[in-house]
Amino acid sequence: MTRSFFDMFPGGRGYQINIDVNTTLPWGAPNPNFGRPFIASNNTRSTNKSTQTSERLTAYLELDFARNTKRLQWLGRHNLTGYLNRYDLDEKTFSGSNSLDLGWTTATRAFVNPATARDDINSPDGLARTVVYIGPSLAQLSSPSGINLQGIQAALKPGTATGWHWDQTKQAYVTREVSITDAMDDESFYRTLTGGSLSRQVIDSQAMIYQARPLKHEWIVATIGWRNDKVKDYRNNGGQNVRDQFNFLDPNHEQFRLPDSPGSVFEESIWSRGFVVHKPPFLKLPRGIDFSVHYSKSQNFQPADARIDIWGNPIAPPGGQSEDRGFSLTLLDGKLNTRFNWYETSSSRASLGLGNIYVDIDARIVRYNTPAQLAAAGWKGPSDVVKRLVNWQEVQTPSQISGVNVTFQMPGNVSDIQSTESKGFEFEGTYNPTNNWRIALNVSQQKAKRANIAPVARQYAAERMAEWTTGATGNLLSDESGDPLRVRVYERLLNGLNATAAREGQYVSELREWRWNVITNYTFDRASRFRGWNVGGAVRWQDEVGIGYPIIDAQVDGKTLEVPDLAKPYMGPSDLKFDAWIGYSRKLWNNRVQWNLQLNIRDLFDEDDLVPVMAQPDGSIAAWVAPQGRIFSLRSTFSF
Repeated sequence: MTRSFFDMFPGGRGYQINIDVNTTLPWGAPNPNFGRPFIASNNTRSTNKSTQTSERLTAYLELDFARNTKRLQWLGRHNLTGYLNRYDLDEKTFSGSNSLDLGWTTATRAFVNPATARDDINSPDGLARTVVYIGPSLAQLSSPSGINLQGIQAALKPGTATGWHWDQTKQAYVTREVSITDAMDDESFYRTLTGGSLSRQVIDSQAMIYQARPLKHEWIVATIGWRNDKVKDYRNNGGQNVRDQFNFLDPNHEQFRLPDSPGSVFEESIWSRGFVVHKPPFLKLPRGIDFSVHYSKSQNFQPADARIDIWGNPIAPPGGQSEDRGFSLTLLDGKLNTRFNWYETSSSRASLGLGNIYVDIDARIVRYNTPAQLAAAGWKGPSDVVKRLVNWQEVQTPSQISGVNVTFQMPGNVSDIQSTESKGFEFEGTYNPTNNWRIALNVSQQKAKRANIAPVARQYAAERMAEWTTGATGNLLSDESGDPLRVRVYERLLNGLNATAAREGQYVSELREWRWNVITNYTFDRASRFRGWNVGGAVRWQDEVGIGYPIIDAQVDGKTLEVPDLAKPYMGPSDLKFDAWIGYSRKLWNNRVQWNLQLNIRDLFDEDDLVPVMAQPDGSIAAWVAPQGRIFSLRSTFSF
């Protein structure tokens, strides 16, 4: 299966509307677009090719002593199921962008050293950036009210453009026509790949499940299960050794292949066990009452895609365990059935994104400080292990303040982790006042805490903190604002990282704690004039939910940092919705086919008020969403 995705304006700056505030162009001419709103971003295409195969062998054995022998019937009935399975997933992932021609790149990089870097098209000088003006100049306006931005009006596929660049020999700006490749064209795309990776995952699984009903009337049911998974991961993240003279990845390079040996191997065995005890036959209860109790405890293991930390070390797949206990109660001769369940679950090593900022901080140091300034300050930068992992490249680039640019690409399988612990309660009840009328109620409560949040990011930040925030290196420029590095680290990284870490051990306010649903349906009797018809409805309610936090000052390592006040979240509203339906059913073709037709109306009263989903630190609403609104659906089924 092949899937491709192209985004002319990917996230971040691509989602922002800017205003051009330059009165003149770099070569001194008046800027005809001064004051105009525009959107701009680097474009990107990603393509994934995957092949999945699975082979399974299942065996089943039943021993029914109660039915097949009188002398051993007290042993009851036993079932044993076993299976073997092999799952194989091969994936190829490629990324690319619209790029400029070689003539433009060599012209703009004519004085870059070494000379072998002058044809580096896969660089900021050689990749096309898209800028689209979406309205007239706003320079004379005092308010954005009524500007009526027109948005993008046509497909953006320019084959050529006029480029301006500085000619160091002439000491003047010159122009030239530039050809632009189209990343949506497969031939161009695979010839100008900015990145790519190969991966293969092989999972060998074996499992056995044993279920026993050892007593007469089978009022005790016990289950035990075992499973073993062995996960082997192979990967090639497309390093510098598989790139051509233009710094594009060569998908046909002899070294761009999967290794013979897996990069990581994980194996884990897990167990599950549980039982259900129904009312014993010797226990006498009032007529119409029945009950059962249940208990189960199980481990789980999720064979996920091979993940690594920022040093390239493999991360074990996610895992966890759960425990359930409760009882069921039947009253009124089966008209009322209820089930009560209390549970606790824990998950470990769940994936958590690791942003580029941890590498980008050091990349910016190179871009905004000359090599002489870096040497004078004693800056060392990331370890060689990290540089190799992200394909760190330093290239002379005259347009950069320091004269040097850094490019890097974080492999797609670099990850951080976190764990969660949750507990809750579930109730399900069904009541049948008559044979035709059913009423159901379910109620649930859930509370969750996070644990072991972002250990990779926290360890990496701790290792780099001394160079980032102390001594002469802490005073290096961090970006075009002129702020020293130590300021950027605290404002852009540590504030967010400490805010994330502060959530450890705290209940998750973004999770709705309570919710309930009531459902009812009435089917008209066969003797009724409305036979075949049914009508019903439902009421759905969800608790309020956290949408933001106030910001407070906290002392961390002697520094005052801004962190969220997790004890006082801003809460969004609770949610109440009503549904309704009406259906018709009858037999067709001499009673050989059952036809069912049903009209469903979801959100009957069409609640269309905007719902707040994000709050600013001062409590004002930062983001709203429009509810889905009323939905009609008509479903017809034929059963035979």
